[in-house]
Amino acid sequence: MAAELSDEARARLTPEQQSKLEDLLRAISLQPRSVQAYSSVGRMLDMSGDPRGALGYARKAVALAPKSAVQYDELAHTLRRAALSVDAQRHHKSPPQKQQEKRFPHDEDPCWRFQQPKCFEVQHYTDQQLHIAEDDFVRRTESDSSDTYGLTLLANLYRNRSCDAAVRALRLDPTRPTVYLTLARMLPKGGTPGIYRRALSLLPSHPELHRELGEVLVELRYYGQANEHFRRAIALKPNFIAAYQSLAELRLLREKHAQAFDVAKQALEMLPDAPTVTELIAASMVTGRNARLQALAPYAALPSAEGVATAIALMAQARGEQRRYDEAAALAQAAERLFEATEERKRKKQREKAITACKHAVKLAPKDSATYLRLGRLLRPIPGRLQEAIESYNGCLRYDALNAEAREEQSVLVERMRELQSHRPQPWDVATNLVAGVVTLLALTHFFAR
Repeated sequence: MAAELSDEARARLTPEQQSKLEDLLRAISLQPRSVQAYSSVGRMLDMSGDPRGALGYARKAVALAPKSAVQYDELAHTLRRAALSVDAQRHHKSPPQKQQEKRFPHDEDPCWRFQQPKCFEVQHYTDQQLHIAEDDFVRRTESDSSDTYGLTLLANLYRNRSCDAAVRALRLDPTRPTVYLTLARMLPKGGTPGIYRRALSLLPSHPELHRELGEVLVELRYYGQANEHFRRAIALKPNFIAAYQSLAELRLLREKHAQAFDVAKQALEMLPDAPTVTELIAASMVTGRNARLQALAPYAALPSAEGVATAIALMAQARGEQRRYDEAAALAQAAERLFEATEERKRKKQREKAITACKHAVKLAPKDSATYLRLGRLLRPIPGRLQEAIESYNGCLRYDALNAEAREEQSVLVERMRELQSHRPQPWDVATNLVAGVVTLLALTHFFAR
């Protein structure tokens, strides 16, 4: 395959990732049989949100190393992620209906054990025709993005091929827990507890895996088993807030409201940097959105901010179920406003990353008017950065003098800058006011001394 990427694929990457990607593509050009280079490009594209773009590289790595369990494992994972990306496209057109999960005998779907796994139906294609099915489905969905049936067939085909790659990986190395996880996360949940247990037998001290299995068991109504796995996750990782959350939600589901409150409170106490509930409620009650966000900013900046908000929201829900409505309302408001402050902080950080990326792009392509325009759009709403925004729009106009948006925004911002400067007190104004104040004070002193 050609060692090149589409512009859309590159746009998903940060400047640092793009630089690393260029190095890997050069390595492929110099060593076209480099398994590691193809595998690394595939992983990078998958992690950046383009698993379908990663498939070609993962498949090439398998073709170059057909006896590598690692490469089959990565291919299985990438195919599952590709199926999920197709699902997201399909669900955007036609949201799925939530259905109750059905249990399988012995808690395991045996379809993946067949000589040629075929766990998901692909209609109208025999096993001998599947080699052309993928191209057919891709062409069909690209020509009509609203073809939900075609998207369903493509997602099912990716899942079947993921199962096949996973089975091949296990035949080469049956001790790879990540292969079992790929299967467990792909098959219907009713048939996965047995597969999760296989993974746990290889990773018995993995708290996240215990919680993940517990969540599946809750959906299957195995509440006692779920409770055990949540407890095990907390024992392995005492500050694992997600496990406390799952345990508290299970208590609420079982109508054990007081226990749910205690679990959520215990989660809050396990966070060493967490504020007290009283402090958070006081900060959340400050009048005015900007003043409130400023009061909550120190708490939103904590690494555990989302965990704190989640724990307090669960405490609010438990108190509501106990009909302690005033306490529930105060806790719910504190949680909601902390979430709001946390999201605001995230937006600012993402915007700063985007600004940094645009400035980097300007250095690489100093005559690209579109990049200057994007930079101006990012800087425009930020207080105190009007001058930078004006300079960005000027840069756009320097290389695209007819750009209407840049010209209009630049004139608006220049006018706003003039208004701000006209309202700013000048040094001589300050001096005049000071002298007037002194004269007035002396006059009053003389008046009262009479």
